[in-house]
Amino acid sequence: METLCSKVTIIRQGHAVQTGTLAELRHLSRTAVAVISDGDATSVGSLPGVHDVHRDGERVLFTVDEAALSSAMAHLLPLGVRSFTSTPPTLEELFVHHYGNGVRTAAGVEQP
Repeated sequence: METLCSKVTIIRQGHAVQTGTLAELRHLSRTAVAVISDGDATSVGSLPGVHDVHRDGERVLFTVDEAALSSAMAHLLPLGVRSFTSTPPTLEELFVHHYGNGVRTAAGVEQP
């Protein structure tokens, strides 16, 4: 679906609440991150803009505001990162952000 859309309009209660390209609307939701590191990556939760940090086996999952992604990565780097996956919000997640709660991102992180 995302590859077919050049522009998206989110309509709520009969009114357009957001319009733009998918890239322009990604700021409406957080990026999901999954990381495996030698150190305690859950410490990233102390940073502003980082949310919903939890461990799933050896992976640490969290969501991060777009503006805080660089600082989260810088925080994790000294911890011996072995795997890092960053997944921007999908078109579905952008719509769910406006219409409901509890969507699970592609990286397995529940996003408000």
